[in-house]
Amino acid sequence: MAQDTAHEDPTDKTGSSDKASQNKDGDKREVKQMIIVKTYRGHIRNWEELCERLGIDLTLSREEREHEILIKAYQTWGCEMADHMHGMFAFALWDEEEQKLFCLRDQFGTKPFYYYETADGKLLYGTTIRKIMEQPGFVKELNEDCLLYTSDAAD
Repeated sequence: MAQDTAHEDPTDKTGSSDKASQNKDGDKREVKQMIIVKTYRGHIRNWEELCERLGIDLTLSREEREHEILIKAYQTWGCEMADHMHGMFAFALWDEEEQKLFCLRDQFGTKPFYYYETADGKLLYGTTIRKIMEQPGFVKELNEDCLLYTSDAAD
């Protein structure tokens, strides 16, 4: 999979948490985990429940609150976070520590999520096709393998 990424939201939202871990000698040390919201579109319907479970301030604006929910849900449940969220959404999170991109959309696919790999191996992604098409490296071309062709239909 491609390592470089392009995305539609130039104002990345970053979240971090300090987690205690132990080295092989049993000494505790603080580890900073950085999660970056690369793109997000949607609405989390069970936000009140998630805020209570994840310790998020209910008075935050909707945008701040939902970004915090995404970050803390990923830190808490990882790839299983979809089992705890209800609503319509699509997003991409970058895990700085793991150097991994995690993308998810709601269970019914209400909010779309698009991706495209460029010729030089960069991954373009987002919640709208227009934003992907505006990125460097995007080539507009017809994917003939995806077309259904029947000669009988033309007759």
